[in-house]
Amino acid sequence: MTSKIENLENNVVKIDITIKADSAQKAYANAIKGAAKHVTIPGFRKGKAPRQLIEKMYGPEIFYEDAANDLINTAYADALKETDEEIVSRPQIEV
Repeated sequence: MTSKIENLENNVVKIDITIKADSAQKAYANAIKGAAKHVTIPGFRKGKAPRQLIEKMYGPEIFYEDAANDLINTAYADALKETDEEIVSRPQIEV
């Protein structure tokens, strides 16, 4: 993960965060594992269905949001540790 901090006008700070592909793939795999615990697929015990079957049944796009939320929370917290800025409002996030 890399972050670039840019000071804008009116005490606004812009942080550009770049996440490596392997981190994104791990977050996606974790999102599927988390969902697999709650998914019921005929012929499999709960939490034991193969990843490919879960992706085929629900579509891979459904897990992108969970993976992105996990990555955003982690990356944002790490970026804040690198800077001395004090956060006073909710961030606006663009993916």
